[in-house]
Amino acid sequence: MNDSLQILLPMAGFIGGIFLWVRVAHLAVALSGLTPNPSNPVKEFAALAKAYRRLVLLMAAVWLTVTGAAFAYMLSTEKTGWALLMGGALAVPLYTVTNFLVIVHRHKRRAAAAKSQPPN
Repeated sequence: MNDSLQILLPMAGFIGGIFLWVRVAHLAVALSGLTPNPSNPVKEFAALAKAYRRLVLLMAAVWLTVTGAAFAYMLSTEKTGWALLMGGALAVPLYTVTNFLVIVHRHKRRAAAAKSQPPN
């Protein structure tokens, strides 16, 4: 591959990593939304939620296994292009977690400042 085009590989890996991260986050949100309503306990809901949790965990395991195998295979090759592509994809969780921590810190700081101000 042309050396001048290799700068695009980390960006392409980052975009692909974002797509993968969104799928994993979607599965996590699906699992967190399966809380039963305490005012209306229904046995059918509990059984359905249990089956859905198993399905979501199975899907997540498949996603992570396939992508982990692809990452391991591509990083084991001798070509630097694959390493650049996978490095971009592996940077996505670090970027996302860092942004999340900054947002949480900012929210806590604003909440503390709002409590310390007297009401108008």
